Amino acid sequence: GYKRTHEYVDMSLFVGEERDVPDERFGFLLPNRRDWATTQCKFVGYIPPFDPEQYTDTEKVRSRLGYGSSPTVTCAIGGTAIGKELLELCGRAFPIARERINGLRMVLVCGPRLAEDSLDVPEGVEVRGYVPRLHEHLAASDLAIVQGGGTVTLELTALRRPFIFFPIEGHCEQGAARSGDQDDTVTDKPLAVGGRDREEHRQAGVVLIDSGRRGENRR
Repeated sequence: GYKRTHEYVDMSLFVGEERDVPDERFGFLLPNRRDWATTQCKFVGYIPPFDPEQYTDTEKVRSRLGYGSSPTVTCAIGGTAIGKELLELCGRAFPIARERINGLRMVLVCGPRLAEDSLDVPEGVEVRGYVPRLHEHLAASDLAIVQGGGTVTLELTALRRPFIFFPIEGHCEQGAARSGDQDDTVTDKPLAVGGRDREEHRQAGVVLIDSGRRGENRR
């Protein structure tokens, strides 16, 4: 039968790479974050919860999820309510982008902690709450707009989908996002909500949607 044992293994696993840890001190007279992590943790690389090869046929994914062929932008904030401002900013940009992109569809994903009816967005913007297996909906998108969470940016990179990310200002993890290694991002540094005018946001979104569609044609 089962034999109880008091033996245990003390191991700290870091999902990611050493360069994901900021090369700076924790604070005044405190150790360097990266140096400390390399002595305390075993770095295991990235572990996506799905096989990206199963989502290379974007049209097949769209059909299964009921999206059709319309250009689609998915905006998500993860498991926090902090991103309400970002979702509403995306909603305000929708009429502007739709002037340039015929049949544009925008889906705002509130996640588990933000009420769907709390958003003030224009008519035509789809608002959803918690969406299970969100990565599938990201795979069906021409463009994703997200916060700078390590999980969602990793998933989008693995899926080869264009995205714009807005790290939470001052966040200890999101502020360290490594956009330089993610070829699908629109910029080489984090963006801040309200940091660019609406014309620049619109142009960036149009370029990324167009590049996403051209990428599908090359597959």
